[in-house]
Amino acid sequence: MQKYQQRVIKELKKLEKKADKLQSFINSDDCPLIEGSEELDLLVSQLHSMWVYASILKRRIQRFEAAVGPETSEPVSRTSPKDEELFSSMGIVKVENGDVEAALGRIFDIVKQKVQEKKDGKSTQED
Repeated sequence: MQKYQQRVIKELKKLEKKADKLQSFINSDDCPLIEGSEELDLLVSQLHSMWVYASILKRRIQRFEAAVGPETSEPVSRTSPKDEELFSSMGIVKVENGDVEAALGRIFDIVKQKVQEKKDGKSTQED
């Protein structure tokens, strides 16, 4: 396995640990934020973005493993949510026929649209 591929695996593991900690904080009694607050909404959005990023890294790693064979690579962490569970829990898109790539594309389109709306000064409060 190439060094950059090993770095991607390490990056995924670190990202999953950080996401798990953030999720634990959001779900804990120590979280001082109230439901519906902008700060909590931002933390939840950050967490969802982290899981989407982890999903992308996992897909890259699967491609590495397919190229060299799983026996020569370090195993991928399986602690993050399954892709389909992730996208359905986000409430943004539905994974149809197991097509995670298409779901990612729709998520990226939604994010681009929201960024453009912010630039144009349109309110996205009701989204």
